[in-house]
Amino acid sequence: MSEKLLLQPLKIGSFTVNNRIFMPPMATFKAEEDVFTEEVIKYYDEKTAGGGIGLCILEHAYVSKEGKAHPGQISIASDDAIPHFKRLADVIHKNGSVCIAQISHAGAKSETRFTGLPVYGVTDAVLNREETAPTPLTKEDIERITKCFADAAVRAQKAGLEGVELHMAHGYLMDQFYSPLINTRTDEYGGSLENRIRFPLAVIRAIREACGPDFIISVRLGVADYPAKEAEPKEGGAMPSESVQASVAFEQAGADIIDVSGGIYGTERAGYPGTAMFTDVSAMIKKAVSCTVAVAGAISTSEQCEKILEDGDADLVGGARILLKESGWALRMLKEVGE
Repeated sequence: MSEKLLLQPLKIGSFTVNNRIFMPPMATFKAEEDVFTEEVIKYYDEKTAGGGIGLCILEHAYVSKEGKAHPGQISIASDDAIPHFKRLADVIHKNGSVCIAQISHAGAKSETRFTGLPVYGVTDAVLNREETAPTPLTKEDIERITKCFADAAVRAQKAGLEGVELHMAHGYLMDQFYSPLINTRTDEYGGSLENRIRFPLAVIRAIREACGPDFIISVRLGVADYPAKEAEPKEGGAMPSESVQASVAFEQAGADIIDVSGGIYGTERAGYPGTAMFTDVSAMIKKAVSCTVAVAGAISTSEQCEKILEDGDADLVGGARILLKESGWALRMLKEVGE
């Protein structure tokens, strides 16, 4: 067996990925009537061809219609989605990759103009382009959306996918709860970190109960609120140290993967320390949890990939923009480290 870590298989829950490269979730904006098109099927077939991708995380799918993030997004909000996800999973499995679906609710980032429904958020903070002030979620709303996430996970399982990833980054609903810049609630869902992660913890537990132990649950965590042109988080926002505490809690609740990314402001971080954009924080999380840690963001070379794994900064490495440009990127990485 090769000594190169990038080539090593990795057991995640009940499943084994054949190498340490994952395909991060990237929206194609190409759904029609909220289902996968032939173009999207071919896109995933091309990206996973040849077995270069150990774990493929699909683009985010909305769990309820009022939580749709943008036109061209996939739906997993009803059982009608099951055959479409099954068809895509079959293609990806044929190529040798484990496949999980990222599921999301946009919260205050959604817009009535393409959902036809009211906008809901953690608070009344305006986050969408049409500048609609959302209606703050009630406890009953939160419980309803929790069930929507669990139902979506069951659909993914019925479609033959190995798991789901919760989108808790980039300003979507779970991130809106997590970030104190947005979450100014004074009830049991606001204030302390314990309160701000109450909703995602409930979702993880609900999915684990609904889908059983043989199902991957990943959390794409916006570890801190980094302004686009800065290396350090915005004062008053989510902090890296909190992401470590949150990750421990998520693992205890049943999460199998912590997928490290940026927070409310998105995935851009200038002047970052470490091997790649978020590896300084993924290393902190890796030391605190025993579950799988994945990281992406400004990763493009085989030297980076291998160093991240060797340094213990993560268990899985992913390239997003590079994979969009070069479909054979993962295969090239594996070949380079194997030479």
